[in-house]
Amino acid sequence: MKKTTLIFLFVATAGFLSACSSGVSDSLQLSRITVEESDEAAPKLEKLNLTVSSVLDARSDESIGAIDGREIQSEGNVGSEVVRSLEQELKARGAQLKQFNAPKIKGEVRDWQVHVEPGFPASAALANAEIRLHILDINGEVRYTGTYLGEAQSNSPFLSNEGVESTLGKAMGFALKEALEDEGFVGTLSKLQTYPTAG
Repeated sequence: MKKTTLIFLFVATAGFLSACSSGVSDSLQLSRITVEESDEAAPKLEKLNLTVSSVLDARSDESIGAIDGREIQSEGNVGSEVVRSLEQELKARGAQLKQFNAPKIKGEVRDWQVHVEPGFPASAALANAEIRLHILDINGEVRYTGTYLGEAQSNSPFLSNEGVESTLGKAMGFALKEALEDEGFVGTLSKLQTYPTAG
């Protein structure tokens, strides 16, 4: 009787974990990047003129994550999604985006992945992000470089694409928030505003 009960529990648990794993597809959207608001003490970006040039995907692994050894691919372009989110956050904080005659931000995504660990009674999604950003003056010379990290974790009895995508987005959001609160980063943008512009 005890042996039968143990077998039943083993099969039930295996089935539950399998169901959790199957709830996440082979690809994830990258559009759920969320950046938390900064407190009042954070460096200010109001009325700073700047250009967001490009963010390259410099990750060593092209997959966006893994679950039970199964690779998960991304839907969309990593660099483009980070640029979109960075521009959106800069504008929300008062910066003015220009095409010409302004300090330029460019960078590389060095890491951005989520690892899903099915478990009982809850499964975990662990995400991390690393982005390196450079500030260039109007002559194209690099004046500042910073590397920023973000981590996020979520736990749930049932996994879904939306939940995992949200955790992935929060990790990148934390990395971008760290950049936008870096006094050296914001201070360099501010100092470069005094440079004379052409025309």
